[in-house]
Amino acid sequence: MTERVGDVVLIEPEPDRLCQYCGEFKECRPYGPNGTDICFKCAMATPERKAEAVAAFRRVLGDGPVEIVDLRRKPSRTEGAP
Repeated sequence: MTERVGDVVLIEPEPDRLCQYCGEFKECRPYGPNGTDICFKCAMATPERKAEAVAAFRRVLGDGPVEIVDLRRKPSRTEGAP
């Protein structure tokens, strides 16, 4: 799930779901038209799909500056080091 908590946007891993475009089970987000599940590859496949995905993500971000925390990434040894 991707959600905004105050000035922070948390991007968490999603369980694999059926992409409504390619039909494969992948990590999908509800960023297709009308909230349909779409994988990243399909979301970026055409300018129209990319625009729809970006618009959906911006709705999650809301107004104002945010810090994005991608919880799908494993931190490297240097991240968070003093």
